[in-house]
Amino acid sequence: MREFQRRISLEKKSKMDLGTFIVGMVMLAACVVPFALMAQNRKKRRDQLLFSLKKIAEGKSSSVTNYEVCGDAIIGWDESNLQLFYYQKGSHKERRIAVDLTKMIACKAEHLLNQLDDGSSRIQKLQLIFTDKIQKGVHEKLELYNADEQTDLQGEVQLLANWESKINSLLVSR
Repeated sequence: MREFQRRISLEKKSKMDLGTFIVGMVMLAACVVPFALMAQNRKKRRDQLLFSLKKIAEGKSSSVTNYEVCGDAIIGWDESNLQLFYYQKGSHKERRIAVDLTKMIACKAEHLLNQLDDGSSRIQKLQLIFTDKIQKGVHEKLELYNADEQTDLQGEVQLLANWESKINSLLVSR
């Protein structure tokens, strides 16, 4: 009789362990799957942005050798042909820009601020300004962020500083 009770006890315990295991797996899947889907969507969006950037480069007989993604925008260049490319897919429009760096002597990051009523300020625009080699007063602007079109910053400040440094290093070294 004792043996029989022990066997029933073990069967109940294993059924309970199986139930606990199944519930645990379902909970784990519910927590992990959303992150996996977000990572997959992020990779898909990056691939789409890179494809669009490469199309711009192909139009200028260039290729993309280095790039960086920031939100819904991508910036990249062809170091050998000294071409800079920018693509942004906004909710209302797309921006495709190519800058011939062989015609530029300098690049400057510009932060345009908007003063608010309470005395604080917020970033209105972030842009790279290129100075033309021949016509030094002529500037080409590459706008990375505009508060009227985008709601929040997604790393554009760091992107602006990073690419200003990269571009100026390239312009100085040639």
